[in-house]
Amino acid sequence: MQGTTHQREEKIRKVAALRQIIERRERSAALESVVTTGSDSLDAVLPGGGWPRARLSECVGPEGGGSLTLPLCAAARMTGAGQWVALVDEVGDFHGPGAVGMGVCPSLLCVVRPPAGRRSVWSAEQIARSGRFGLVVLHRRAPLSVQEARMLRVAAEDGNVAVVLVGCAGRQPPGSTSLRLRVAACASDGLEVEVLRVRGRAPGTRVNLPWPLESAAAP
Repeated sequence: MQGTTHQREEKIRKVAALRQIIERRERSAALESVVTTGSDSLDAVLPGGGWPRARLSECVGPEGGGSLTLPLCAAARMTGAGQWVALVDEVGDFHGPGAVGMGVCPSLLCVVRPPAGRRSVWSAEQIARSGRFGLVVLHRRAPLSVQEARMLRVAAEDGNVAVVLVGCAGRQPPGSTSLRLRVAACASDGLEVEVLRVRGRAPGTRVNLPWPLESAAAP
């Protein structure tokens, strides 16, 4: 009898956990929208028109190649519209004056600099879960573990926020990101963006963004 009771209780717990997962996904599907990338040309080739809310995305590329520049264009648009943006800068090369020159409003940009390799994912998770930010950018070099990717995905869903992982070397755990862009500096003084992974459309689209980018050029 005790074994049967234990099995029944275990099934009840599993059903309750499954119900929570389904409810979370239904809630995120109802709330999901997008955050502009900061470039109308790039938004036009992405499903929904930008970085998806309630999802984890990637922006990869060589150091100094513009992988952080692209999310900062989104930050310029968002802070210009009065929305909060967070940057968790584990790498430590964020340049504040440069961001301001791109149009980012410093009073609406929260920059967190955790010790290298420590608590950066936890910091991004807590910020995303708060629901007070439209965009959370995590700048780090190392790929995420399976557990870290899950933490960020769940936090993005709970906060209905776009979480963008920037500058990571190597691939993330399978299925962890819904959008993956590769960014490189162009010889013609701009950025080349390639869509490596996207839901709902075939990858491989390339977009050349001249400098100054649209968000930087906007008043």
